[in-house]
Amino acid sequence: MAQFQLMRGLRIWASTNIVHRAMDGLGGLPRESDGLTELEAAHTPNLDALAAHSQLGLAVPVAHGITPGSGPAHLSLFGYDPLVYDIGRGVLEALGIDFDLQPEDVAARGNFCTVDDEGLITDRRAGRIATEVSRKLVALLREIELPGVRTFVEAVKEYRFVLVLRPTEGQTLHANIADTDPQRLGVPPLMAEAQDEASQETAALVNRWIAAAREILADHSPANCLNLRGLAKDPGLPKFPEIFGLHAAAIAAYPMYRGVARLVGMDVVTLPGEALEDELHARLFDRTTRSIRITEEGSTFLLHVERILAEIEAARASVDDKVTKPKGKLKLAAPACLGRREGQEGRIRAVIGGEGPGP
Repeated sequence: MAQFQLMRGLRIWASTNIVHRAMDGLGGLPRESDGLTELEAAHTPNLDALAAHSQLGLAVPVAHGITPGSGPAHLSLFGYDPLVYDIGRGVLEALGIDFDLQPEDVAARGNFCTVDDEGLITDRRAGRIATEVSRKLVALLREIELPGVRTFVEAVKEYRFVLVLRPTEGQTLHANIADTDPQRLGVPPLMAEAQDEASQETAALVNRWIAAAREILADHSPANCLNLRGLAKDPGLPKFPEIFGLHAAAIAAYPMYRGVARLVGMDVVTLPGEALEDELHARLFDRTTRSIRITEEGSTFLLHVERILAEIEAARASVDDKVTKPKGKLKLAAPACLGRREGQEGRIRAVIGGEGPGP
């Protein structure tokens, strides 16, 4: 908090703009073939030209020897010490899909997964099922009820979803609860374990929900099980605009990054196509942190849209031809004196000008 007070005192108003471009996961690991990372091996003339005219440096997001997740790393880029502001993934995922998260809510990021007949995890991401499939599974999970709390289940992207518990009887929920994902294959999913006494009751509610959810999913291979990660509450961070005096807007494809931006008080710009996808309940593009490509549904939709646009253009052209190429005789009404010039009658020389659709 001390550094934020310092920034408030140091900031000076200016009319300039800043573009902060974060390329997550760009570094990579050395390849076995030549010992180079993907970035080192890539042809990067634009980045090279930019670097030649720039000031360069290195930053340590958390501390030496600690590999940060995307959430803590982005918080660090925005000026928040991730060791001070420890944010659970559930909050970021919920805010990333515009969920109206309340201060007393507990949010968890959920992953659909695959287990075998013995209950051992064989795929932690359920084959990266399509978002449309995830929405159908989420609809089933919304039927689960818990005593004293209201549950919300929302699809995020592919195998990811968000679970939110909201107290309805004035009680306080606590979120110091361990993940249920063992993060390795060949072992069974874990139950939610409270990390302190205050979180025991909430952990029991979470486990009750997990048990019901796993029973519902049992026959829905490959997403026949699930895990919860990053259980947390909104910590109410100091807001970026108030600290740095900057009005910030974030553009990001992945919901978690949008969640980080909303958490710190930035405006989030909706990407083209996302509102349409929500309206259609279909995924038109496959978006990852590294690529974007059109889906089969998107290609089909585009084919129909292109036909409609072509018909609109043809209709517009047919009207334009009639408006811009007038036909027929032009008749003028004028006083007789207009035809008299230097004693000559009946001869008219006129210059006609005006405004209208034709020449």
